Amino acid sequence: MGHDTEAEIRARIAELESTLTEIYDRSADLRRAPAARMFSRARRSFLLLALLVALPLVAYAANISTPYTFVNGTVADAVEVNANFATLVAESNAQDERVTALEALPNIQIRSSTVSVSTTGTTGVGVSCSPGEQVIGGGFDPQIALVVHGSYPLSSTQWECVFTNPASSARDATCYAICADFG
Repeated sequence: MGHDTEAEIRARIAELESTLTEIYDRSADLRRAPAARMFSRARRSFLLLALLVALPLVAYAANISTPYTFVNGTVADAVEVNANFATLVAESNAQDERVTALEALPNIQIRSSTVSVSTTGTTGVGVSCSPGEQVIGGGFDPQIALVVHGSYPLSSTQWECVFTNPASSARDATCYAICADFG
């Protein structure tokens, strides 16, 4: 059994430091995971709303088919021509109804505020919707070293996030509010 050289010992210490850093980073992810899922749910809700808005546009963007096709050099029957026009008018009216329904949907905005969380400090940050908007969701995007204590609606127009920084240097944290104008 030989003794480790100083270089081998230093290499092993560096490897252990790297492993400890990785473990700390993973534990930080786990500490904030429940609250991160909350933002994820809000983001999913927003994406679902966006999909519901976009789906009618995609679903009705298909070609309109008329009941009759005419060929050059043949006589067109007025009943068939009028049937084609009636199909086009009906589809145009249906498009107007869909556009009116889309225009009635709320205007969605994502508002944010970023703060610097001091070392070993706890900081709350609120994000307000603009006048006329209501908060319908929210969440956060902190740096990995922050601990999230909460992410919740503070009122019908404001979302709040609370962070603690156990690290040895200040870290930025961003709080989001998903706001809708139903007017």
